[in-house]
Amino acid sequence: MSNSVVPNIVRCATVVATAVWLSGAGGAIAQTYPSKPIRVIVGAAPGGGTDFVARLMANKLTEALGQRVIVENRAGAGSSLGYEAGVRAPPDGYTLIMISPSYVINPSLYPLKFDALLRPKRKADGSYAFTWFQGGAVLEAERLDPPMAVASKWTPTEAQLADYVGDYPLMPNFALRVSATGAKLFVQGTNQRSLEFVSVEKDVFVADSVSAEIDFERDAGDKVVSLTLKQRGQILRGERH
Repeated sequence: MSNSVVPNIVRCATVVATAVWLSGAGGAIAQTYPSKPIRVIVGAAPGGGTDFVARLMANKLTEALGQRVIVENRAGAGSSLGYEAGVRAPPDGYTLIMISPSYVINPSLYPLKFDALLRPKRKADGSYAFTWFQGGAVLEAERLDPPMAVASKWTPTEAQLADYVGDYPLMPNFALRVSATGAKLFVQGTNQRSLEFVSVEKDVFVADSVSAEIDFERDAGDKVVSLTLKQRGQILRGERH
C-alpha cells in the first residue's frame, strides 16, 4: 500500500471515530459512551486489504475513543455473512460493519437474510425526504422528480416560542435545553453546541443539519409538557422540567 494512501485512511478513521461518538445512545451523545469494547465486523478473511484497513482504523478508533475496538472476521458468501451478523447485532452503537464494494454486488448473487428500511424524514421547508437503512449502512435519499408543493409553514411568534422553553431530560445524564431568542428556537443537548430548529407546523420543529425532528406535546390545558426527539431512526421522549 502506498504511503499516500495510509494518511487518507488515518483521516477516515478520525471521521469514523467522530461518527461513532455521535451515534452513541441513539444519536444523542451520552457521557458514558463508549463504556465497553466496540466490535468491527469484517466480511473477509484476515490478511486481505479490507482486513488491513479495518485493523488500521480500529487502532485509531481505540486511541480516539479510549476504549478497545476489536476486529472480528466473518468471511463467506461474498461478505454477506458479515453483513448479516452486523445487522442482527443490538443497535446500541457497539457493533460496526466494514462495508466493501461487494455490498453493492451481493444482492444479485446471494439471498440476503435481512430487509431494508426506508424511513421518511421531515425537512425544514415542510417537504419530506427519506433515509435508507440496510446492512449497517445509512444513506440519505433525495427525490429526482420535482417535489410536490407543500402547505404554508406555521410561523410562531416570540410569545408562542416561549411556550417551549425548558429542560427535557431524555435519559440519565442527557437532556435537551430548549431556548428562544427573538423569533428563533434553539435546542442544546448536554455538552453539545446549540442548534437552531425551524418550525414546519405547530409544535413540530426540524434541524436538517443533524436530521432531527422534535415534536412537542401539550396537555388538556394547551400547555407544553413534553417533547419527542426523532433522529436517524431513534425516538426519545422527555417531559418538561
